[in-house]
Amino acid sequence: MSIKKISNSTEDIKALQAIAKQTFTETFGSQNTAEDLAKFLSEEYDFDKLKAEVENPESFYYFYYFEDELAGYLKLNIYFNEC
Repeated sequence: MSIKKISNSTEDIKALQAIAKQTFTETFGSQNTAEDLAKFLSEEYDFDKLKAEVENPESFYYFYYFEDELAGYLKLNIYFNEC
């Protein structure tokens, strides 16, 4: 098992895009029409949108590898309250 912080490289963003689409489809695909699912995936996992999220200083993304194969990802959002 290994964990790697996701960079804003094209390679990492494309890998994130693929695993995110796969994970969402496997989890929620049967609860949506094919049209709704395709629309959601293309909008929410758009390359430029994911790149902006990865570059957000309050978000941290990590890849999880099992036996050198990408098995999942984690997104951690940090919110700093100035109170």
